[in-house]
Amino acid sequence: MTAERRVPGRGSIIGQYAPVATAVRGIPDGIPAAYREALAGGRLSWASPAIFTVGAYIGFYALGWLLARPSPHMTLIAIAVGLGLIGLLGGIGLGWSVVSESIRLPGVDRTLLGRYGSILAVVGLAALGAYFIVIGYIPVLHPGLEQSRVTAAEQGGAPFRVLAMLALPGAWVLVATAIAERNVRGTVVAGAVVAVTALGFALTGNRSPAFTVVEVAVIVGLLQAGKGRLRARGVAALSAIALAFVVGAGVFGAIRLASGSGVDGPPAPGAASPNYVALTGVAIRGYLVVPIQNLSYTMDAVPERIGWRLGLTYLQPVLTALPGKQTTFDADLKRALNQRYAGGGTVPGLLGEAFANFGPFGWLLMPFLVGAAITALYRLTASAAPEMTALYGFAIAHVSIGGILSGLAVASPFPYEGYIALVLPVVGVQLVRRRRSQSSTSTHTA
Repeated sequence: MTAERRVPGRGSIIGQYAPVATAVRGIPDGIPAAYREALAGGRLSWASPAIFTVGAYIGFYALGWLLARPSPHMTLIAIAVGLGLIGLLGGIGLGWSVVSESIRLPGVDRTLLGRYGSILAVVGLAALGAYFIVIGYIPVLHPGLEQSRVTAAEQGGAPFRVLAMLALPGAWVLVATAIAERNVRGTVVAGAVVAVTALGFALTGNRSPAFTVVEVAVIVGLLQAGKGRLRARGVAALSAIALAFVVGAGVFGAIRLASGSGVDGPPAPGAASPNYVALTGVAIRGYLVVPIQNLSYTMDAVPERIGWRLGLTYLQPVLTALPGKQTTFDADLKRALNQRYAGGGTVPGLLGEAFANFGPFGWLLMPFLVGAAITALYRLTASAAPEMTALYGFAIAHVSIGGILSGLAVASPFPYEGYIALVLPVVGVQLVRRRRSQSSTSTHTA
C-alpha cells in the first residue's frame, strides 16, 4: 500500500488560510509600493492614505506632544503613538497587497446617482429646518452657545438633527456627479447645496458637520476633477486651503468660547469684550492637544473608573436610538473624570478609543484595521466613478481628521449614517447587475 502524498488544498487548514498568509506576506512589499505610487512622476498623490492619513497621524500627534501639558503617562503615550504608526503602515501595506488597482467596479448611472444625491440633500435640509422649528430658536444666536448647542439637541430636536445629516452625503454625491459630467450648472447647484448645508449646521452651533461638508466637498471635487496628483505649486495651494480650514475652525471655536463662561450661561454683565484673536489661538491649540491630552485622560479612567469596553464604544452612538437614557463614550469619560465644562464630552481620539476597548493591543490593532480598509478603498477608487469618489472623500477625511482627533465613532451616529448613504448606490448597482445576470442565465438555460 503506497502512502498518500498530502498536498495543501481546499480541504486542509493551510489551504483554507493560504490567501490570508499570502496577504500578510505582501505587507513588506505593499508599504514601499504605496509610497512609490504616491510619489510617482514627480507629482504627489496627496489623497493616498500613505500621504494623507500617515501625514495627519504624525502631524496631530507630534503637535499634540509639543503642546500638551506633561502627563504621568507620557512614556506609555510615546509607546502608543509608535505602535499606532506601525499598525497604520502595516495596514496600508496589507490593503495595497490585497486589492489590485486593476479592479473596476461597475459604475452607477449618473442620472440616477444625481437624483439620489438630490433626494438625500432635500430630505436632510428639510429635517434641518424642522430641527429649528422643534427647538424654537437658533442656537448660534443664543447666549451660552457652548452649552446651548448641546441642550438644544436634548429638547426633542435630536432625531431631526440626525436625519438632517443626510444632507452631507447628498451634497458630496451632487459634487462628484456634476464634476464627472463636466456640468457647470450642476456644479454651481452642488456648490450651493454645500454652502447652504454648512450655513445651516453652523447655525446649530455644531462645528463638525459645518466644516465636514465643506472639507469633504473640496476633496471629492479635486479627486473627481482629476487633481489627485499635484506638483509643488498645487500642494502649496492645497496646504493653504487646509490652513484656512484650521483658522476657520479656530474662529468658530473662539465664538463659542466667547459666548459663555463657566459651565454654561452668558458672560456676566459689564464683562470686557472678548479678545477673539487670543481665543482663536486657544481654540486651535485645544484642537491640537486633544489626541495626546485625551489619550492621557482615557488612561486615567480606563480600566479603574470605566471598565474595558471590548468594542462597545464603536456601537454606542447607534445605541442612543434605543429607548431610555443612552450615553456615548465621550460623555461617559467626562462623567468618570468628574470634569465640568460647557459643551459635549471628552473625546478620546483614535488611540484613546482603541485603548478603552482593547487595552494596549488596541494601539496596534485599530490603526492596522483602519489603514487596511482605507487603502483598499483607495485602490478601488482608481476607476473615478463618482459614487466611489464621494465615498472615498468622506472616508479619508473621517479617518484622517475626525478619527484621529475625536475617535472613529464616539459622539455621533453620523459616520454610520454617512457610510450607509454612500455605500448604498455602490452595493445597489452590484446587486442589480448580479440579479440581471442570473435572470439572463436562467432564461438561456430554459
